[in-house]
Amino acid sequence: MSRQPQVLLCQFYHLVTEGNQQNWQMVNTGFVQITQKNELVVLQKDTNDEVHKHSICPEIEYTQSEEEAIQFTLGPEDYALSFQNKQGAHIIWTGIQNILSEEAIHQSDDDDISLTPVNEQNLEKILDTMNQLLQGGQNYRLYLQSYLINKQVFLERLSNLFDTLENKKNKHLLQVVCEIVKIMVTVSQHELFQILLNDQYYQFIFGALEYDEEMQKQGFIRHREFLQKQSQFIQVVQVKSKEKQKLIYFLYRLQYLRDCALAYYLDEMQLIYIKIIIKNGYSELIKYIENSKEFLTAVLDQLRIQNLQALKFLLEICGIFKEFPEINRIQIYSKFSEYGLYEILEEYLQDFDRGFEKLRAKLKKNKTKINEDQIQQIPYQTLELIICILQNSPTKFKFYISHVDQKVLKCPLYTLIIKYVTKCSDPTLQGLFVDVLKLLIEIQPEEEPESCDLFLEKFFMPLSSQVETSNLEFRSCFLDICYELSKQIRDKVKEALINCEFTKKFNYILNLNNKFELIKCFQITKQLLKSKDEAINQILYEVFKSIIRIFVNFKRQCENLLFSQILEIIKMLFEEENHSMLQNQFDEILMEYKEHANYDRVNGVINNIKNSIVRSIQIQPSLLPNRSQAQQNMQFDDEQDLFKSAGNKQKPQQRQIVDYDDEHNDPIAKKVKID
Repeated sequence: MSRQPQVLLCQFYHLVTEGNQQNWQMVNTGFVQITQKNELVVLQKDTNDEVHKHSICPEIEYTQSEEEAIQFTLGPEDYALSFQNKQGAHIIWTGIQNILSEEAIHQSDDDDISLTPVNEQNLEKILDTMNQLLQGGQNYRLYLQSYLINKQVFLERLSNLFDTLENKKNKHLLQVVCEIVKIMVTVSQHELFQILLNDQYYQFIFGALEYDEEMQKQGFIRHREFLQKQSQFIQVVQVKSKEKQKLIYFLYRLQYLRDCALAYYLDEMQLIYIKIIIKNGYSELIKYIENSKEFLTAVLDQLRIQNLQALKFLLEICGIFKEFPEINRIQIYSKFSEYGLYEILEEYLQDFDRGFEKLRAKLKKNKTKINEDQIQQIPYQTLELIICILQNSPTKFKFYISHVDQKVLKCPLYTLIIKYVTKCSDPTLQGLFVDVLKLLIEIQPEEEPESCDLFLEKFFMPLSSQVETSNLEFRSCFLDICYELSKQIRDKVKEALINCEFTKKFNYILNLNNKFELIKCFQITKQLLKSKDEAINQILYEVFKSIIRIFVNFKRQCENLLFSQILEIIKMLFEEENHSMLQNQFDEILMEYKEHANYDRVNGVINNIKNSIVRSIQIQPSLLPNRSQAQQNMQFDDEQDLFKSAGNKQKPQQRQIVDYDDEHNDPIAKKVKID
């Protein structure tokens, strides 16, 4: 049995009518192929038996739903292919479109389409013909696309006519040309986009779109003016491949078309298709960059001599990874590490700490002038780049910052980060330093805790000693750090919390009664409860004294966010059998408030929680072993996660891979079938 490409693995569905409802029913799981006979075949993934086969032809309606599914109609029956990989869906969809396009060319005669002659008298008739083709369905769209690709003389004549109409200032016919161009964009796929946006035609395309009535607003900058004057192509390092240069220009123009020129006009399907083209183009560029040592070293050389454009270039690469998380980025980050990027970034931050002495001396020597705002942006851009590195490939940077060479030098980079975490006049810049620190102490699965341990050994104690004399911004940073530590309770973390008198600092913040800080404190408490550690329980005993005080003195009648957080802590405490000693201590602390006016109310709420837990155990004893895990996953609907780390804040969400062995998994059931 031949091995099939995994990207072509999909689930095959059939739309079944049951009464008044229609549901997608999975038929089987297999690999999709398009044969030399233009047949679409689904082969069972284990046996390679044929599950489905049909000839691809214009009579069958094909639609692409989102990026992973393809639907088609055979007679009265609807079917769908739900791929586990976007690339597989793109491959099959492109294959289907190519076959349909060829069929349309063979079945149609050029005389069937009246797009000539291209002159002022015939222009409105051309627009009417295009509109009819557009409304005629998918096959007519494919035919129009094929016509435009194969009859480029039409584009050439239309472009020349546009220039003539502009000279005559014939606004009405210029708007007709604009509508024609919008239709051409609507039916475009990769090959036609490349023609429309090449050096020969892109000014005509964007020039025509300047006459779009929807875009004629106050302050509107003409597309050609922006692309020619305000948009500059700056090469930090020369791209020697002309093919890659063309690809860069093409991707930029396509993105501009999508985001600016026709942002309001493009439908969802066309946006998806453009996104796929852009993603594939960037994947090709990233592969070219990571395989060119000469290019990478040249970029870093420019960074060493403080060419700020090189810093912007690296940030743009990070931006690509944010927009397209499926592009592999580990290799390129690894190469940058190998060629010395981390040392350069450290030099940039050290120069910032010294007031940009090195940069200013260089500018003075070379008699070069740079806008002061550009200089002040350097630390922001440097930190954003470090955050991207720590989000995507943290291991090597953490090794660098905690390496023995850094320790010998008394950890200059770590020291600088801590300095601006604790005190910084700019809250935005301070926030970036805090994000870097949180990522440094965050421990990923199968990752060594070296950078976190270095922080605990060298910096946590002096940092925590400032809590009782600090401002709100510093206390917020301290709580962020404590939350990260509370998720990874181990011996060194426990030792650090005890040595820094964590309960004293924590209770100090609780007693300030700042709502924002209280919510963070309660979330840290929940994380500590999950540890089920005796040493941590001693810390919690002291913390509960303050929490019970807050709960008893709670005067608001409505159950707001603070109230629900405390209820959740109490529920977590009494659901776990291992907390029996802590439960008794909690009851003893509560008894101290027996004479308080709110005692009966609070005690009643707590007893209700206890009784609810007992009843749930009696009703569903079989669920007892899993109760702890379910409790850990519980969250109140109105709770806000104030501790989203920098890693979670900017890291793109990963799409869940379909489990093809689960017959109840129905990824296409939520997708809307296009009529």
